[in-house]
Amino acid sequence: MAKENSKQNSSTAKKGVIEFAPLDIPWSRRLETFAVLIWFFPFCVFPSFGLFVLIYLLYCTNYGWISLVYIIWLIYDRNTCTEGGRRFEFVRRLKVWKRLSDYFPIRLIKTSELDPSKNYLLVYHPHGILSLGALVNFGTEGTNVSDVFQGLKISFLTLRANFNVPLFREYIMALGGCSVDKGSMVHILSRRSGGNGAILVAGGAREALYSQPNTQILYLKNRKGFVKVAIQTG
Repeated sequence: MAKENSKQNSSTAKKGVIEFAPLDIPWSRRLETFAVLIWFFPFCVFPSFGLFVLIYLLYCTNYGWISLVYIIWLIYDRNTCTEGGRRFEFVRRLKVWKRLSDYFPIRLIKTSELDPSKNYLLVYHPHGILSLGALVNFGTEGTNVSDVFQGLKISFLTLRANFNVPLFREYIMALGGCSVDKGSMVHILSRRSGGNGAILVAGGAREALYSQPNTQILYLKNRKGFVKVAIQTG
């Protein structure tokens, strides 16, 4: 018993100690870790940083006009997220996303062929903390989604509130993000040209609250509107 208690005390003591990464970790692995940092930085910093920059420029510098111009732009551009968004392929194809997908690793495996002449509403589960799997697979080319599903332009859907955050909205739209509003989904799925897709995390932010290791909880209560949209748009 004494030996067991001593082991428990030593393990408990180690929990409070910061353990640094060994020096012999391969350089490629360090780059993958750095890619994770780059990915999480905008989600953790941009929401508050963008607002801070606008306020600072407006009240503390002689460049307040920049904030005013951007605010006008926000008002003018407020509905773009519901009209197909504004993606930039060079952002989606940055090499850092390959490193990011290799860190976990994240893989995209196709189990069925999708006709590029049609539109598709795809549902993703589980939400997780930041829907990392959905964002890396469909918000970047880290897993070569455009090669896996050739002829399809797939947009990931997220809360409309995210598109009200200065600077952050530009970032998520550059990755191919659109609002999860009904009108936004209908706009994407009703295009006659076909070749469009929308990826929806059905459980939403509520499901994120149930995120636990080795556990998957699907939250669908009062969240079946996407089925109606799919039927409506064919």
